[in-house]
Amino acid sequence: MKKTAWARLPLDAVFVAFLVLIDRVTKNLALAYLGLGKPLLLKSFGGVSFQLTLTTNEGAAWGTLTGHPWILLSIRFFFVFLLLFFYLHSSFSLLSRLALLSILAGALGNIIDSFLLGYVVDMFHVVFWWWDYPVFNFADICIFVGCLGFLWDSMKKEV
Repeated sequence: MKKTAWARLPLDAVFVAFLVLIDRVTKNLALAYLGLGKPLLLKSFGGVSFQLTLTTNEGAAWGTLTGHPWILLSIRFFFVFLLLFFYLHSSFSLLSRLALLSILAGALGNIIDSFLLGYVVDMFHVVFWWWDYPVFNFADICIFVGCLGFLWDSMKKEV
């Protein structure tokens, strides 16, 4: 492990823990206040609607590997360890480091659900005109934003 990884570890761990906490709070609120599969419309304009719809997912994205929880959990843990390895043994720009930590937090949030509940809790639902986007959660947002951050940072370096 590089010496700089040790120095930044406590602050980065707090960042990851904060994102995981937000994920846990939003999922617990969804479980407490939303009915399974019953949408609650938050805002609708110009054919776009934002809803809260409680759903559960025993698989990965779009139900992939449903019915194979140990395979899915093994894959998730493998990627978490891979992310930790890259974090500890590579140098990143601030943006790439935050992106990696966001992806890590999202992965951990969904692993916690799978481990504690046997499924992942999803609640954010967006419909764009005719396209009904799959329901997602805060952990998924962290993963998506983290991937965008890596992409943005890599495109910046290429220019």
